[in-house]
Amino acid sequence: MGLSDWIQLGTGIVLFLTLLAILWYAYETRVMRKQIDRDRLFAVEPTITIEPRGSSTNSVTVKLVNVGRGPAFNIQCAVKHPAFDMLGKFIQLHHLPVGVSHEQTIHAD
Repeated sequence: MGLSDWIQLGTGIVLFLTLLAILWYAYETRVMRKQIDRDRLFAVEPTITIEPRGSSTNSVTVKLVNVGRGPAFNIQCAVKHPAFDMLGKFIQLHHLPVGVSHEQTIHAD
C-alpha cells in the first residue's frame, strides 16, 4: 500500500465517523424535540373534576371544575341515575376556563 492508499483509507474512516456523529446528533435532537412537545402540552393540559352535588328521585346535580393548567374545550360527560335511561344523560360544555366551575342539574324526561 502506498501513501495515497493510506490517505484514502484515513479519509474514509474520518468520513464514516462523521456520518455516525451526524446520525447520533439527529437522533438526540429528535428525542429532545419529542420531550419538548410533551412538556409543552402538559403545561397547558386541562384537568376536569366532577363532583356530585345532590340527587333526587328524578334529577342529579353535578359540578364540573377545571383544576388543570389550561382551558378545556368541547367537554362531554355522561351522568347515570336510576331515573335516566340505560345510556344516562350527557353534559356538554363548549369552554371551561382554568379555575372556573360549572354546576348543572339534569332532570329525567
